[in-house]
Amino acid sequence: MTTAAHAWILTDNADHSLAVANVEMVEYLSEAIVLTVPHSPAYCPAVMPWRGRLLPVIHYPRLFDP
Repeated sequence: MTTAAHAWILTDNADHSLAVANVEMVEYLSEAIVLTVPHSPAYCPAVMPWRGRLLPVIHYPRLFDP
């Protein structure tokens, strides 16, 4: 039996790639409000309000290559 996986491959300027499965995707935003958080870790410099919640904005190169 063959199963297919559907995902988006995201690549940043440092050639890091991440896969996001479509079953994990809740909503795609073409524009977002991003709020900088003072004194936060370099890998999580901001948050984004979404449906009454604050979501962390993760900078993956800083998370994987500090």
